[in-house]
Amino acid sequence: MRLIPWALTALLIGLFWAAQLQLLPAGGYHYYDEYHTLDRTMAFAAHDDWFTVYSYQEPSFRKPPLQYWIGAVLLEAGVDELTALRLPSVMFSLGSFFAVAMLAAAMMPQSLWAPPGAVLLLASSSMYWDHALSAMLDIGAALFATLPLAAAILALKRPAWWYFAGITIALGALQKAPIGLVLVGFFLLFLSLTQRWHGRDFRTIRSEQAFRIGFWIALAGTFS
Repeated sequence: MRLIPWALTALLIGLFWAAQLQLLPAGGYHYYDEYHTLDRTMAFAAHDDWFTVYSYQEPSFRKPPLQYWIGAVLLEAGVDELTALRLPSVMFSLGSFFAVAMLAAAMMPQSLWAPPGAVLLLASSSMYWDHALSAMLDIGAALFATLPLAAAILALKRPAWWYFAGITIALGALQKAPIGLVLVGFFLLFLSLTQRWHGRDFRTIRSEQAFRIGFWIALAGTFS
């Protein structure tokens, strides 16, 4: 019986993602920012420089390159322009379904039906579908904000999750912004303020090797 909610979660994710793949080639660009993605993605090959993001043909050191890199690799592989620019968002959308299920399981481990409920709640958002089928960076940013928070909650019982939190925070900084670092910071602050109700001490967490390594990974990814 315990497997049924997880099987339902996997089935829902598969169905929703299959629908997104079917819709991927439809339509054109809907948002002005998608043209920025097109400009910055195509600039890697145009300038023969894969380590600098160009915006309006000028080097920009404020634009993180992760999604632009993925799109550029797809373009170089011969994928058509619209699909190459949208596919990263669809890939991140798949990850987001798993991320919300993971977050729900971490927050409500006693409720086996929380993960499929979280997936259904996410899929009910028309804005989510709109951005998942666009060339914008928001779905990736949401993914790399959700994963570190879920990992931080799980790390209270299994400290090895701090490694995962650090890596996903660093990836979030490469995608758009280190939102995960802010969320995990607020989570740890809240944990400290409510210590007398659960007994978790931030000083104990800070002394864990996994936390320290994950923290430095996050900082390196954020400020590199």
